[in-house]
Amino acid sequence: MKNCEQCIVRRLNSLKHLSKDELLRMAACKTSKIIKKGQPIFEEGEHINGVFCIKKGICKVSKMSENGKNQIVSLVKRGDLIGERSLVSDEVSNLSAFALNIM
Repeated sequence: MKNCEQCIVRRLNSLKHLSKDELLRMAACKTSKIIKKGQPIFEEGEHINGVFCIKKGICKVSKMSENGKNQIVSLVKRGDLIGERSLVSDEVSNLSAFALNIM
C-alpha cells in the first residue's frame, strides 16, 4: 500500500500521532519488501537507516549473549515498529530481527 495515511497498520503504533503532512512525507520515501521465513530484516552490528513497520507476519528480535547463544528479546507482530532506536541514536544495531513466517 502506497498510502500511509489510509494504512490500517499505522493505527496500531506510534505512527497514529503523525500529522497528514508527516505521513505524506513518510510515504514518499518508504519501501515495502516481502521477507521470507528465516530471512533477516536486519542483523546485530548493522547500521540501520530506517524504521521497520511490520505489516504482516511475526518476527523474532534477538541478541547474541556473551556466551555465544542467541537470546530472543521479543516477538514482534503486525503494527509493531522496530529499528527506531538505532535510527535515532545513529548507532549500529545491538539486535537482530528475523522473519518467522512470510512477511
